[in-house]
Formats: sequence, structure tokens, C-alpha cells
Amino acid sequence: SWLRPANDPAANAWLWMDLDRMAKAAGVPEATTRLYLDAVEGANPGQWPLGGQTRVNLRNAHLNYALTWFALAFGLVVIYVLFHLRREPPREAQRAAHH
Repeated sequence: SWLRPANDPAANAWLWMDLDRMAKAAGVPEATTRLYLDAVEGANPGQWPLGGQTRVNLRNAHLNYALTWFALAFGLVVIYVLFHLRREPPREAQRAAHH
């Protein structure tokens, strides 16, 4: 997209993942994988990669989000109804206010 900044392979500055160009800049014939793996803890004792380092803890707040948006929608409906149910002032009061 036009908002994405350009990578600079000459400076080895990669601002977004372009595996084919990264492989070419690294001298690898082609991008060999599009998968990322994490070593299992204890799989390579005393060796690298050191397993069990990746921590993924995604918060599940979907109920809070749903309640917030439904409350906002309800408030908007109430404002809409109140706006359309308000009474017009009598014509005589409108004429008197303009004079």
C-alpha cells in the first residue's frame, strides 16, 4: 500500500516482511519458509535455540467489548427517540419569539 514505508535492502533495514527480497539480500536462493517455529522447552538441553522462551498471553475481553458497544448503541437509540419525540412549541410562541 502507499502508506507502507520502503524497505532498504542495501542498509539491511527491513520495515516490513518481504521474504523474497530478504532471502535475496541474504544470499539465500529463495525464501525457504513462511513458518516460524519455537523450540520446545527442554528439547535441546545446553544447546541453542533455548526452548520455552515465547510467551503468548492474549487477553479475552470480548464480553466487555460487546457490552460497551451495545450500551453505546442503546444510548444512541434513546437520544434518537427523545429527539424525535420532543414537542414543537406552539406557533404563537414561535411568532412572539421572532418579534
